Amino acid sequence: MDRRSLISTAFAAALLGSPTFAFDIVDEMLNELRQQGYQNVEVSRTLLGRTRITAENTKVSCVIVVDRGTGEVLGAYWQEENA
Repeated sequence: MDRRSLISTAFAAALLGSPTFAFDIVDEMLNELRQQGYQNVEVSRTLLGRTRITAENTKVSCVIVVDRGTGEVLGAYWQEENA
């Protein structure tokens, strides 16, 4: 699944809108990132209490920010690594 599919899946899931679902979407995103070969997948909190997921593989590093209450993806940033 490419990053567009991942983001689309995350947005569609966020529209379902249950607060407990927010944790499920984070777990689903973590599993998808690992299946796509991302390593060093880490979950942390931002100063505003949002969930930050960081991951990298040999070509790309990414940061995804998710609202804990709604599961809404607030930002997704990919940066290609220079070889």
